[in-house]
Amino acid sequence: MDNSKPITRRSASLALSTAFTTSIFTGQVKGANDRVAVGFIGLGAMGSGNLGYSMKVPGLQPAALCDVYQPHLERAEAAARRGGYEIKGTDDFRKIIADKSIDAVCISTPDHWHPYMTVEACKAGKDVYVEKPAAVYVDEGVKMVEAARKYKRIVQAGTMQRSGGYFKKAAELVKSGILGNVTFVHTWQNRWGVTKATFPTFRYFWDYAGGAMTDWGVHLLDPVHQCFDEKMPTAISAMGHKLEVTDNRDTPDTMLATFDYPGFIASYESRTANPMPMFGQGAATSIHGTEATIIVNRSGCWLVPNAKSKVEAQTYEKDDVMRQMNVPHWENWLSCIKSREKPQSEIETCVRSSTTCILANLSMRFKTRLDWDEKNWTVKQAEVSLAF
Repeated sequence: MDNSKPITRRSASLALSTAFTTSIFTGQVKGANDRVAVGFIGLGAMGSGNLGYSMKVPGLQPAALCDVYQPHLERAEAAARRGGYEIKGTDDFRKIIADKSIDAVCISTPDHWHPYMTVEACKAGKDVYVEKPAAVYVDEGVKMVEAARKYKRIVQAGTMQRSGGYFKKAAELVKSGILGNVTFVHTWQNRWGVTKATFPTFRYFWDYAGGAMTDWGVHLLDPVHQCFDEKMPTAISAMGHKLEVTDNRDTPDTMLATFDYPGFIASYESRTANPMPMFGQGAATSIHGTEATIIVNRSGCWLVPNAKSKVEAQTYEKDDVMRQMNVPHWENWLSCIKSREKPQSEIETCVRSSTTCILANLSMRFKTRLDWDEKNWTVKQAEVSLAF
């Protein structure tokens, strides 16, 4: 990987154009017995999944479909028909945002489209479900939060693990103090096969995404933020390279990042060219305290006492209710659309987790430690802040 590749701010990335949307349509919150009409923008793997989850939630009505790739659109139309909805799709997302009959939108496009579409949907009076990571650039995430606040929209991010029972249990245990003094957190992933793809996805090119760091890294670090009340790291340092793959992707297949959080050190490692699990898990988040350790992922939550600790081991796995994440996440979004309360993954939480991962990529690419300035939402290294 060419880490010396120039990084420049993308000009006019979030121009506040109203050419294709209503001016400031405030929208109407439907009554408890009314269905919320949802438009789906982006119908690849994630978008198709979201369409399916939505049809399992009474009160949500798929009302519009959009994708620029015709086979994806046709597949989604067929899925909607099987669910009892006859919908003719479009390849122009602006039509969905401008349609006043649509109450909310689900954005499951490649990452670089998330901020613009979210801001425009909020301006048009629509509530939003937007996939993670929130953005590709740091300042785009800020715009997303500002738009949600300004237009009073309910914006749920696709960090659906927050609605899962295992992750809720991990947060409950951490906050209870049972781990003792937490000094170290470890996150990891090893997805063998990703490096062998014959056609890399958009996720592996800097113009569109942030590689494994913002794809899986957000899911692994977001539980840390959930457990520790959304704190950001104060410093970040990362290294990474293409050591196995030989295709044209930009992003590394092997990466190690370190985060200095208030009170503890955290690490993230990506070994996509090596399948060896840790603690029997191919991807997980482990939180280490003076009394015990918690390991959590989508398969379970395990509390492991340290030697001589009086803490009793606890195991949560193979629980059909606790393992559910996606449908409960959509149910939470619908509930909050009606109550106007903050959803489980309110956009700021995802922006924080996404920004943490983006900073790791910037540290790696600029080959420097970054010091985070929470108050001004930037880093103290001026040359890097220009890439925000």
